[in-house]
Amino acid sequence: AGLANYVSGLSNISAPVNDNNGSGTTRCQYTLDEISWTEANYSSGTCSVSGADTSAASSVNIRTFDNVGNQGAGTAVAVVPDTAVPNVSIGGGPLNWQSVSASLTVDCTDETGSGCSSNVGYKLYDVNPETCPTNLADYAVGASVAVSSHKWICAYGQDNVGNKNTSGPAEVQVDQTLPTITDD
Repeated sequence: AGLANYVSGLSNISAPVNDNNGSGTTRCQYTLDEISWTEANYSSGTCSVSGADTSAASSVNIRTFDNVGNQGAGTAVAVVPDTAVPNVSIGGGPLNWQSVSASLTVDCTDETGSGCSSNVGYKLYDVNPETCPTNLADYAVGASVAVSSHKWICAYGQDNVGNKNTSGPAEVQVDQTLPTITDD
């Protein structure tokens, strides 16, 4: 993931601004790639904008104006858009039936973007769900789980700018049930 300033497709941008003993800050603006300036929100020493389309931006700059019309220069910050979802999979699943518990991991990779965050999770099913849910609230938070019976599992992962993805369902073939003999 490197040291780049990654941004998502839609970004919330904010920066502290002040007028250092002058007439006081009254408003602020932002620009992407120094193309055109757009009014932003100024409140209590912070300039901010929500939902800016940064999907193709290479720089972000914020400038401020004081109460007598002086304009601050601002400083452009280089950014790298990351709009790609991370790859999410289940690790440690048995390839065949086994009689011992399986220790599974949620594996998240994001080689071309901002890197995976620690925001990963899993959901266990008794029957094949066919597809994994996209609502992240459906998942238990955690990067590992021990499974001691026949289950299906789905996983989700998120990168450092909020792009989310899920795995497909994976079967976990664990059978710890002892066979029985029936007398007819």
